[in-house]
Amino acid sequence: MIRLINIAHPKFFISNPSTSLLEKTRIKALMTQVNNPSVRIVIGSASIIRMGLTRRFKQVFLNATILTMDKENSVAEAILVERGIITAVGSEEAVLNQASSEAEHIDLAGKTMLPGFIEAHGHFPGSGLSAVAADLNSPPIGNTLSINDAVKALKVMGGSTPEGEWIIGFGFDDTMIMEKRFLSKEDLDQ
Repeated sequence: MIRLINIAHPKFFISNPSTSLLEKTRIKALMTQVNNPSVRIVIGSASIIRMGLTRRFKQVFLNATILTMDKENSVAEAILVERGIITAVGSEEAVLNQASSEAEHIDLAGKTMLPGFIEAHGHFPGSGLSAVAADLNSPPIGNTLSINDAVKALKVMGGSTPEGEWIIGFGFDDTMIMEKRFLSKEDLDQ
């Protein structure tokens, strides 16, 4: 199982229970001989890739409420994942019967599991916002340096917005413009 780690640090490999003694010794020897962090990253990356290619990763998640998000909105008790691909979903008994003895068993202690994207800090809902809203960001992201710049950007967006529809702006930061204040009603009425 590959996890997000600081690959420049040899302790991950040494403390990882799935790393063989021979692999631990080899990695420790390599890492202690290398003082350049960028070289350590390359060596660490190569070791992770090699471990990923030579081992078969299988995990069984048990004792859970698994929301499958299928058409029937079915709920399962267990799930089998092999090399990052879900290969079985169902009752604990059915999934355990399908899993091999080498699969890692992970007890979710009654927690809920559901499919989803793993993304630490994304703004998916706003990804298409620039097509329908005025960008009021200040440098280095945008060009708004003053209230006047913000008003101009809103006027441009207003020119392509149907009558009666809201004009939307995003990214405005009063601390990044010359006036150091929010837009007022008078500013917006221009």
